[in-house]
Amino acid sequence: MHRRRWLGSAVAATALLAACQPLRPSQWLISTQMLDAALQQRFPRQLPLAGLLQLSLAQPVLELHPQSNQLQALLQAALSGPALGKVYTGQVSLRCGLGFDPASASVRAENVQVQEVRLDGAPAALAEMFRAYGPYVAEKMLQDWALYTLTDAQREQLRTLGLTVGGLTIGADGLHVALLPAQA
Repeated sequence: MHRRRWLGSAVAATALLAACQPLRPSQWLISTQMLDAALQQRFPRQLPLAGLLQLSLAQPVLELHPQSNQLQALLQAALSGPALGKVYTGQVSLRCGLGFDPASASVRAENVQVQEVRLDGAPAALAEMFRAYGPYVAEKMLQDWALYTLTDAQREQLRTLGLTVGGLTIGADGLHVALLPAQA
């Protein structure tokens, strides 16, 4: 009889403790709108080229590809410099995967692959040079770029709940961030 009461009390106490524990989310959703807003703050990006030219990338437009767990970005490009005498504009299209950097608490581009570069209205030789070297320059410029950084509130929630970021999965509605128990 005493054993049943003790067992019943132990079960009730365990249930009460479990109910008092804060709910731990298993994932966060960083919506497409949140990603877009974060990206707009990180652009334009400038890259000087041998001190003679300047490549500027701006106005990223994202397209999510859940089937390959990648995203595609279309960026407006501008190439300028004293030797050119004017600014030539065009576009850079790329695809990449995503990874999480715990040190900076940011979602970063991985395996950036430029799909297409285009420079409109440029002389043929300049346009050809941009097609030849533009992908390499753009990949170097955008490899490991931070697309999204966790907010202070998100970092605090992870710390308070003893969680860490697990895998990242691109969905049709945004980026799904798996949350796992932090290792002590």
